[in-house]
Amino acid sequence: MGCSPSTTRSTAPNAPKELTMEEVTKHASAYSCWVVLDGHVYDVSQFHARHPGGANTITRHAGKDITDLFNSVHPHNKASMQRWLLGPLIP
Repeated sequence: MGCSPSTTRSTAPNAPKELTMEEVTKHASAYSCWVVLDGHVYDVSQFHARHPGGANTITRHAGKDITDLFNSVHPHNKASMQRWLLGPLIP
């Protein structure tokens, strides 16, 4: 899923303008927990502690692309992720 130049800006006010995988990997802790899902970056820092499967389920995948894992476990829950959307991942 590619992103056109007009959609490369983050939708979150405090997120970096360019959301690259390099930037995502810097957010791999419980305090700053970002993940990539279907080519978009999400900040799940405020959610991981409430995850029904436990916080560790999310934090061990922080800073990574979780698309395959998420789709295998939560194929119909993508809409629930929108509140944490930072913006599109720039390849």
